[in-house]
Amino acid sequence: MLFSNLRTLFLAIFCANFAGAASSATWTGVGAVQSTTARTDQGTTVGDVLVPSGVVYKTASESVNDAAKARILKLYSGHASKSEINQVFGGGTTIVGPYLWARLNTNSPDLKEKLTASDVHIITPITDAKGNTGKQEVSAGLLKTKEDAQHFWTALQKLQSGGKDTTSGVKVRKLALDELSLYWFMIPFDIHEPVFIVEVGDLHLLINLRAENDQAVWVDDFSDTALGSASLYTDPVDDMQYAADWKKYMPADTNKKRPRNGRVTLEWIQLLTSNNVIEANVTAEDITAYVDRLEDAIAKATSAYQGQYELALTVTFFPKAETHAGIAVNGKPSQAELQAISKECKPLPSLHTRADEIKIAVRFKIGEPDSSDPDTNQTTTTHTQ
Repeated sequence: MLFSNLRTLFLAIFCANFAGAASSATWTGVGAVQSTTARTDQGTTVGDVLVPSGVVYKTASESVNDAAKARILKLYSGHASKSEINQVFGGGTTIVGPYLWARLNTNSPDLKEKLTASDVHIITPITDAKGNTGKQEVSAGLLKTKEDAQHFWTALQKLQSGGKDTTSGVKVRKLALDELSLYWFMIPFDIHEPVFIVEVGDLHLLINLRAENDQAVWVDDFSDTALGSASLYTDPVDDMQYAADWKKYMPADTNKKRPRNGRVTLEWIQLLTSNNVIEANVTAEDITAYVDRLEDAIAKATSAYQGQYELALTVTFFPKAETHAGIAVNGKPSQAELQAISKECKPLPSLHTRADEIKIAVRFKIGEPDSSDPDTNQTTTTHTQ
């Protein structure tokens, strides 16, 4: 893995539950976006389905749902023709959701190479137990041709039953409350029938069809709906929450590391773009070098000042545009010190990515905070580079 190269400088750990770290202190970010949702645990009944509050669910007629259900069951009859498989999965554009996509690629590593399109990266909303909405980037699959449909169905059959058609014990039902919540997290459109969960083997396949032609819009595996409760990182700069398999990198020699110029200490680096996208666009050495230059600039800018505070930066790297850093502070630095930081950081050479925008969060500690100082956790100003 690319970021194994950081092991000499940083100790990589999973950010299992980091939501409270940034929000526990008083931060003010630049361009803050308030993110809330009206979802509750009770839900309302729409047709014969219990729908979470805040989720838009559109019903179809009984005849449309029955026809779609019959088409799905035909796939598991043991007599489905290629044309019937193509009708569902090869008639246009079908997204293979992130959970099923991950399982298929583990079980059939050659699937991705056989498909016409490469996997896609989807920015999707996600909500925690408190109702705060954030966003995450996930890798998913894309089916566009009849050949894609056949390769997908072969891999799915292998995953479901070791390569044999499953013709008994298949149950087709409508989605439960938690399944609707998880699906809603991932899609940019309203949920519309016909949409079913197909229980086969240890999979709970979500299949959402177009009412007019029974072509699949989305297919995924919801056998573990807890996957929707990903850990959230609250960013103090944009006041948004990011969720996925983010890695947090902390100095490996925390006890021995000395602040640069006696005042600036790098606390950690957090990836806000998924690791596979970062790997395709920059190297670990690129990011390490940029953060080193950033730390040197901040150290130079703050060398003539006193005071203790925390400095959070959300840094965005682009293929062609200049690198952008948003800044939030936790403490009481002077305006002159913040202006000095801006002056030193603006001329830094941009780090350009190969194709995609990527984002990281970096946290610095300025000075040696005194826990007895009641002003340490007060924010007075913010700044954007």
